Amino acid sequence: MALPLGKVPTVFEHTGDRRIDAVQGYQQTYDRATINACPFIAPGSRFLEVSGSRDIVFSATVPQTINHLLGRTPIGFIVADASTTSGFPSIRANSRTDTTITLESDDDITAKIWVY
Repeated sequence: MALPLGKVPTVFEHTGDRRIDAVQGYQQTYDRATINACPFIAPGSRFLEVSGSRDIVFSATVPQTINHLLGRTPIGFIVADASTTSGFPSIRANSRTDTTITLESDDDITAKIWVY
């Protein structure tokens, strides 16, 4: 869901100079696109917690395929609330489609996954 035109926090001051007004218009369009592309700012379904209230358990070197509801190929994912006995949790994406993302870890990890 994109931010409506009136909700974009950019300033457009009409100066009377066509060139300056045009540059401000281009900047406003760029700012709107940047805000709408950011999963942390834009409202709607650009950012999904795919694990919900349950944790996803990763076994070392065993790929875990997770369904998401983005309706497009994910850009990335965030590991949240992870626990492991071997230090820092390391999870990487093996493949991404418009319905699933396959993740793999080098260690046994329990975590929540956010996909955007």
